[in-house]
Amino acid sequence: MVLKDIAYYVEESISSDIIDLSQYVTTDSLLQNKEGRTLALNLPPQPCCLTHFLPGDVLVANIRPYLKKVWMANVEGGCSKDVLVIRAKDNHYSEYIYALSLQDAFFENAMLGNKGTQMPRGDKKKIMEFPVFDYEKDDEHRIGKIIENIQNKISLNTRINAELEAMAKQLYDYWFVQFDFPDENGKPYKSSGGKMVYNKTLKREIPEGWQVIQIGEIAAIKSGFPFKSETMVDKGKYKIVTIKNVQDGYLDLSNFTCIDDLPNTIKEYCFLGIGDILISLTGNVGRVCIVSREDLLLNQRVGKIESKTGFVNWTYQLFVDKSIRIQIENWSNGCAQANVSPIDIENLFIIKPKDDLLVKYEKFVCDSSKNDIIMKQQNNYLTHLRDSLLPMLMNGQVTIE
Repeated sequence: MVLKDIAYYVEESISSDIIDLSQYVTTDSLLQNKEGRTLALNLPPQPCCLTHFLPGDVLVANIRPYLKKVWMANVEGGCSKDVLVIRAKDNHYSEYIYALSLQDAFFENAMLGNKGTQMPRGDKKKIMEFPVFDYEKDDEHRIGKIIENIQNKISLNTRINAELEAMAKQLYDYWFVQFDFPDENGKPYKSSGGKMVYNKTLKREIPEGWQVIQIGEIAAIKSGFPFKSETMVDKGKYKIVTIKNVQDGYLDLSNFTCIDDLPNTIKEYCFLGIGDILISLTGNVGRVCIVSREDLLLNQRVGKIESKTGFVNWTYQLFVDKSIRIQIENWSNGCAQANVSPIDIENLFIIKPKDDLLVKYEKFVCDSSKNDIIMKQQNNYLTHLRDSLLPMLMNGQVTIE
């Protein structure tokens, strides 16, 4: 059998005038690597016809299918024409169609007949010819539900992590950007008239008693090992973190470059551990993320941020802050793509609060950061389970009782 035997494309339309933002889906609002969707930034500027989807329909972005953007709708709404809406035929299950679409092989099949170079589109006919195993109805239901449950747990963990990270960032902004940390009376410092002093280096006022120092005094930036391209393989014993893996706020675990043998000259700090902070030094410079697994090696042009103070959570938020990102981008140089060196970053000036306030901040966010890493580890495991289980289920190699 092929996909068109159990599913079809939805062609019905709905006007953008009668839906709200929570019901609107675009290719940009679908998340990469099978992570579902987020709210679109705005509705279409002019009234238009959208593809009308219903709860249970499977939505797949058809621009750059290799980004693996897919979501099973839980609301009724409308989507742009570059989003394919796939619906299960009678006597078949939406969850099963969703499970089929979560396979890497599904997106590889979509790319076989792609059209275009910079923004390739999947071949709609080829997508519907994706081979599927001929399961009985009850088996379809069981397979679909177990994969949906795994995916729901991944999505829940992701939402909780986003909330924890937002809380840590909000507290950082209040205390270290707006300077409304609690004073000796528990009131917000700057808003309550706390003394501010002018700093000549930054040409701005900072709280009394705070310092202006260079980043190198509180953190060391270490670039990774220059692995040779001829030694790299798609699948191998050791996984390498390269620029493509370092994204804003998360480490992309979906597409690793690997090697089979360790170079004799590799440095110990290139072996990454859980909780390590990474920063991109090439291309879209200044992206920062935290490592949530241990079996990784650090490539050149990716920096490892090692705190010298022990205030790890503050150090992470410091690099996440947009003011540091702007400074790093301004320092970057290069013709083909931007580059920044560890020394350039270490020479940037920052505001360092008093240590007693940093101790308080670390205590406030410590549990949140631990839970964040734990749930990222859970998601690593669940994602591996999903991606290893799916091919065996979809070719009849294993069954679910």
